[in-house]
Amino acid sequence: MKKTKIILIACIVLIALAVVLALNCHQIKRGSNDDMILSCPRFAFKGQKVRFTTMTVCDADMDVVVSGADVKCVEEGSYEFIMPGTSVTVNVYVHPNGLA
Repeated sequence: MKKTKIILIACIVLIALAVVLALNCHQIKRGSNDDMILSCPRFAFKGQKVRFTTMTVCDADMDVVVSGADVKCVEEGSYEFIMPGTSVTVNVYVHPNGLA
C-alpha cells in the first residue's frame, strides 16, 4: 500500500512537471523561402537562446526576420534570437543587389 502511494505521488509530480514544461515551450515555424533555412529547431522554451543557419548568397542581399524577436547575425549564415513567450516564424527574404 505504501509503495502504491509513492508511485502515485511520483506520477502526479511527473505529470505536473510535463504540463509546466509544455506551457513554456513554443513553436518555431519556417515562413517565406524556407528552403533557404538549413537548420532550425522546431520548438524552444521561453528565454532560451535559439541558433539557426541559412544558406548564404553572394549575388543578392538577404534579410532574416523572426516575428516577435530581435534576431542577430553571429557569423555568416548563422543567426540567434532569444525565444519569447509565444510562437515565432523565421522568414528569409532575398533581394537582388541594391534593392534591399
